[in-house]
Amino acid sequence: MNSRELKLQALADARRRANLNVRTTSNSSTENTQSEITESPPAVYQVPNVNVPENLEEAAKLIQSELQKISQSQSVLLTLWEKLKSQAATATGVEFTKPVVFDEGVKIYGVPVFGSETVNNEIVDDVAWNEASGIYNKWFDTGHGSTSLVIQFFQSVTSSTPAAQIEFLYGNGGVRYRSARDSYGFENDWSEFAMVSQIESAKREIYAELQKLNDGLIVPVVINKD
Repeated sequence: MNSRELKLQALADARRRANLNVRTTSNSSTENTQSEITESPPAVYQVPNVNVPENLEEAAKLIQSELQKISQSQSVLLTLWEKLKSQAATATGVEFTKPVVFDEGVKIYGVPVFGSETVNNEIVDDVAWNEASGIYNKWFDTGHGSTSLVIQFFQSVTSSTPAAQIEFLYGNGGVRYRSARDSYGFENDWSEFAMVSQIESAKREIYAELQKLNDGLIVPVVINKD
């Protein structure tokens, strides 16, 4: 078989393959039922009746041109398909075929922080060690109705330190704290944070008392290097 016969044979084979399994219509176009949105894009069928040129070079050009058209059309169709699928998934009233299942092992807890005021406008006991965590107002001055702010930290688990409290006095009057032990509660009284103003005031009082005892006492001046 010479070269011309080989070319003719190749063209005949190409025509035969082009006419095999050709879909001329889409199933959707012959039915009135609405197609469902699928999880994957629909298959693209072949274009029927492709005229294959006798010249192999022209045939190659035609194939390249058709492939470019198919690529462009697929790109457009896939873009539209993704957009419509996204809109349909977020549309109002969409029925989801797959149920939403929540993991029962996942628990969501809220932090029980709240405000609580004591009653009777009188001096009352401090906030108990096993009260719920939160912010409390504690009356401590019945004559003026003054209150302090107590922050309670409580964990309902077995712990050597199950609870702790911090108390703030108004007008920077002081800060003090205490912590509980096991199930015994607050065994010790409040401890105060040493404030700079309180330390300086205590120094002046001590030096004043020392000068009363010894008129010639020279009070040292403390220079803060910072």
